[in-house]
Amino acid sequence: MPPKKIKITMDKLYCIRKTYYSRIYIVENNPSYLLKEHFFPNKIIHEYKTLKFLRKKNFNNIPEFKLIKINNRQFLSLKKLNKPFLFPNKTNTPQITMLAKTIAKLHNIKTNKTQKDFIQMKISRIKKLFFQYKFIDNYYNNQPNLSLQKTILQYINFIIKFAKKIPLPAQNLSLIHGELFPDYFFLENKKIKIIDWENSCFGDPMYDLATLFNQKNFPQKKFLTHYSGCNDKQYLTKKIKLYQFLKTLNSLLFSILDSIISIDNFKDTAAIGGKKTIYRKEILTELKKIKELYNSIKTI
Repeated sequence: MPPKKIKITMDKLYCIRKTYYSRIYIVENNPSYLLKEHFFPNKIIHEYKTLKFLRKKNFNNIPEFKLIKINNRQFLSLKKLNKPFLFPNKTNTPQITMLAKTIAKLHNIKTNKTQKDFIQMKISRIKKLFFQYKFIDNYYNNQPNLSLQKTILQYINFIIKFAKKIPLPAQNLSLIHGELFPDYFFLENKKIKIIDWENSCFGDPMYDLATLFNQKNFPQKKFLTHYSGCNDKQYLTKKIKLYQFLKTLNSLLFSILDSIISIDNFKDTAAIGGKKTIYRKEILTELKKIKELYNSIKTI
């Protein structure tokens, strides 16, 4: 972590990555560590507590970390990882084995909650987000044959009915990462290191696998032969599709939210039409993904 003897001030920080929710900084004269700040400070606290919990459970596939405060702002200090993990494909078997065993080790950290709680929670959040911003048609009402409100509500009702078809055994939930994208995996001393735990929670392991399996050419069958993080594989295909659908629907709603906030805050009224066109294209791309998932789920 940054040396204790050196006082870190905001003028020593340089932002190297900025997202809608967070910022990543490097510290002057100390490039070996990164500082992460979140728009919602409780997210940083949550990630810090998760990392502490993982370390207590001897899950060492995480970077070195420390919680620090600068000018009353909370930062998570993380050791910088430089070597990305080569994500598995159909040929690199050692990577498949290493990844499967690492994820299984994570998912074998259990709690006493059931899967039904988790699925219903995810669906409820989608519904809440939708009804909070159901006036979206006011922003895109000039798109021919497109009523976002009606289309999204149709998909929400569909996924509620689809979820009821999946029997939910009394199986304890696992600690999951929540967003297992390839960019979050690194390799250090021949061991996988996983970053960005801000969305971690106790949930269904299949929720993590849904993200992994959504990567192009991901070797699902080979992965599952080395994965022992969940015994409930009978309804694996249905649950993976369910979670992929929910993730894509969630992504669509956040794209809409992002576009609404940007348009509302955009001061150049003459250029708002062009902004709407750009966002509309992005939203139509998300809608295309959902439609493809919808058609594939209907046949299961």
